[in-house]
Amino acid sequence: MADVLVVDLGTTGVRAVRVDASGALGRHHYVESPPAVPAPGMVEHDPWRIVADAEAAVAGAGAGAVAGVGITVQRATTVVWDASTGEPVGPAISWQDLRTLGECLTAVAAGLRMPPNASGTKCQVLVQAAREKGVAEADIRFGTLDTWLAWCWSGGTLHVTDPTNAGVTAMTDVTATGWDHDVLDVLGIPHTAMPRIVPTSSVAGRIRIGASEADLACLVGDQQASLVGQGGIEAGVAKATLGTAAMVDVNTGTTTPPVDVTATYPVVVASTPATSWYGREATVISAGDAVRGLVELGVASEAAAVSALASEVDDSGGVHYVPALLGLGTPYWDYGARGVLAGMSLGTDRRHLCRAVLEGVAWRVAECVDAVAADTGVTIDALRVDGGAAQSDVLCAAIADRAGIGVMRSTEREATAYGCGLLAGVAVGMWDIDTVAALPSVERTFEPAWDATRRAEAAVAWDAAVDASRGWIEGLSQLSF
Repeated sequence: MADVLVVDLGTTGVRAVRVDASGALGRHHYVESPPAVPAPGMVEHDPWRIVADAEAAVAGAGAGAVAGVGITVQRATTVVWDASTGEPVGPAISWQDLRTLGECLTAVAAGLRMPPNASGTKCQVLVQAAREKGVAEADIRFGTLDTWLAWCWSGGTLHVTDPTNAGVTAMTDVTATGWDHDVLDVLGIPHTAMPRIVPTSSVAGRIRIGASEADLACLVGDQQASLVGQGGIEAGVAKATLGTAAMVDVNTGTTTPPVDVTATYPVVVASTPATSWYGREATVISAGDAVRGLVELGVASEAAAVSALASEVDDSGGVHYVPALLGLGTPYWDYGARGVLAGMSLGTDRRHLCRAVLEGVAWRVAECVDAVAADTGVTIDALRVDGGAAQSDVLCAAIADRAGIGVMRSTEREATAYGCGLLAGVAVGMWDIDTVAALPSVERTFEPAWDATRRAEAAVAWDAAVDASRGWIEGLSQLSF
């Protein structure tokens, strides 16, 4: 049987990967595609460059027939376009973008829960831009990047998304099987602008990439794809993807989750035409961003060198770093917090700084694990990890110590692409869903070296550093969504 092809639209690049009938990743190609940052708090993408970079990645992954195509994307990044011309009304607004904070507050005052990293108010401002440009109401279309790519590659015949992506727009109910028309009305978004929600693992229609045509067999958000790619189609499995941000997710099973929101938030893990799986998610807003910051400051030559330098010392020498470059996510949700480096002395050198940054990310991941466990009642006794930063032994060991659980590093570092490929394979009959749970494997497990007493003692200084990071932008810190 032919391979399935995965297109993975990340925050800073696009990857195309082929997955063969044995469930193994084959030829792949990566194209760097970073967002633009035109002003503080504004993060955006060129929609046409997204398409071009995706096509370049697919070409690099090799020609040849495929059984189906899966698309996995950075979630909540928002595009609005004119259906009559296919032209976007402006740049795609990234999930990281904070330009719609005012609209979020207005929505909250109207009784909606509308966090700034969701799609709702991003769609609202782009729809208004479409009206100002004279786009007919019936021709306005909204989509996250999966929807946009499917539209372009189907010649405008497919306007679709799936529950894993729809569920983080803040415009659906907790099952994410349909749009909430009351929310759309408050935001002033025409109902006809919204894509059809199809099961995550299902054939939505035909698409053409270059000269090749294939079934579109999977649409899935990147974090949920990563969970599936690490065996997380089973209830109780938890993972952390250590990328630009870091997301901790746990599968809570097939029962619809409660709608109450505390530190974490409900997500749809995946769906087929027969079954839906639900979960809970927690967010470290800045993870790989913090490592990349060391490179930009000249502390290390590249991201891999950060871990190498950190491994040369046994500890951070009393230095603590709080990775709050765009605020603190779970469990604080303080958008006005900013990164803090504390505890430096005359004996501090760049090795200590590198270790402090990795340990700071580890502390934040551990806080997310605790929050997810508290909100779900699920006992998390192991955490599966993937993503670029998961290649760091120092980081993985630090997470194990601070969370007090084993950390299992995935054999497949690109678990997002892998999970999407597995779900696409289910849709085209390459394997069944039970096989998907068994295919992922673990490269190495890091067991905690700290006992509970040491963790509690170390947490005192960490908590003090977090307190110092909070409230730097007072107006943002007072916001609650």
